[in-house]
Amino acid sequence: MKNETMRSTDQIIAWVIWGAILIGLFVVQFFIGGGIPTGDQMENPPTVMSLICIAGVAIGTLIRWLVIPKLNDNLKLLPAMIVGLALCESSGLLQMFLLGKEYPDTQKLIFVLAVLGVVQFAPTYFKKA
Repeated sequence: MKNETMRSTDQIIAWVIWGAILIGLFVVQFFIGGGIPTGDQMENPPTVMSLICIAGVAIGTLIRWLVIPKLNDNLKLLPAMIVGLALCESSGLLQMFLLGKEYPDTQKLIFVLAVLGVVQFAPTYFKKA
């Protein structure tokens, strides 16, 4: 009984962390970033800055689909999930500060990628038994 309660607690913790990160990404975008970026795109956005922003989602996706499936223990899954979530969320934060208001289309694209990156970490992979 105690073991079963412990496993369900791990799942609840994972879902709460995932939900908080996902909601936090939107809260930060709307309160610090000023909402969904609008306006005209200036010329081409700086490539290096865009790649830095996208790198978090790319590395997080690798963690989700290459590392997490190999882990069998909830105690190992949780840190891997948190690292991947943090990397995906970092893309959403970096697009606000590195790209600036001059590139709203690129900001929107990276924000959507960050949200999708966080969504893929929904803890359905946590084991019940």
